[in-house]
Amino acid sequence: MEFEQGGKIRAEYGKALLSTLSRDLTLRHGKGFSRSNLINMRLLLEKWSVPDLQRQNNRRSFFAWPQEKTRKIF
Repeated sequence: MEFEQGGKIRAEYGKALLSTLSRDLTLRHGKGFSRSNLINMRLLLEKWSVPDLQRQNNRRSFFAWPQEKTRKIF
């Protein structure tokens, strides 16, 4: 997206691109791909790189509790 928007001259193109992408993703996958959500997804990606997200996910799974309750034997 950053490459596609390449500056202010192409900002209008970027707005149209986001709207088109939003429409196409919504038709293909359902709700959750509004233009504002796509902007937030882009901001998230800019803030957190993929390795950062993977590290965060590994840390979370390390401290996660089991989903099933253990059965008492008594």
